Amino acid sequence: MWPIIERLQVASGKSYESHTESMRVIADHLRAATFMAVDGCAPSNKTQGYVMRRLLRRAIRYSFELGIEQNFLQDIVPVIA
Repeated sequence: MWPIIERLQVASGKSYESHTESMRVIADHLRAATFMAVDGCAPSNKTQGYVMRRLLRRAIRYSFELGIEQNFLQDIVPVIA
């Protein structure tokens, strides 16, 4: 998880110590969504797709708290992979 959190610190310009909960939620949710995507799941309004959509939405909501408003997923997913 630490490499993901380090990338989030760079993207947001904020420290892990002051925004621990937000960074942990983002790292955990994006990791889960990435593994779901590798398994062939896509965001939708049914079953697994609904879960994936909720994970992504919550991660993005917490990213707004960190001040990350640009597309940061393209920076984080390679770290997870």
